[in-house]
Amino acid sequence: MSGLMFDAVWYGSVADWQSTCMALLLEVQGEIEGCITGGGHRSREMRAMRAKIRYLGSLADGVKRHTAALKENGQADMSILHSIISQVDNRLNARLAAASSHDSAAMKTLAFLTALFLPGTFVATIFSTDFFDWQGGNGGKVVSELFWVFWAFAVPLTIVVAVGWRLWWSFEKKRFDEDIKAEIKAINGSNHSSSSGKGEGI
Repeated sequence: MSGLMFDAVWYGSVADWQSTCMALLLEVQGEIEGCITGGGHRSREMRAMRAKIRYLGSLADGVKRHTAALKENGQADMSILHSIISQVDNRLNARLAAASSHDSAAMKTLAFLTALFLPGTFVATIFSTDFFDWQGGNGGKVVSELFWVFWAFAVPLTIVVAVGWRLWWSFEKKRFDEDIKAEIKAINGSNHSSSSGKGEGI
């Protein structure tokens, strides 16, 4: 594309030079025609020469206008290509941001597992204090009849922590997806408006 733009600029400069030369030749031919006196044969030759110069000048002007139009169209196409490339880059950046966010799932899983066992650890620590007698002196029982109290506290707390984490994770994921979609929509809208504006200008 850049090579075509260079060729268009070069041909335009050549056509401009040719148009200037034809205008100068017309002036010179007019001065020569004013100095020549005599037969009609020479007058016909001068008129034919003037017509030929004007024809070449009109061709040069046409080439100049055509190359100018090609240059403008090429610039518009390059702008659209740059916009498309920028749009693709922005989408890739958005996807990379989403991927980097999901890459932290392992760390979040470890944090979730740690939090999952925290209630049981907390309850076990409380029940291991001197406030509770778990020796089971009656009948030599190893497991206390009050062991169910541990599960009565640990299981509900574990469920509450798991459900709370799940709700938080769903909320964060939904908000992140909405932000990504809004960003991509804004990028697409801006690129579409700029491309349509340039297309109308063409």
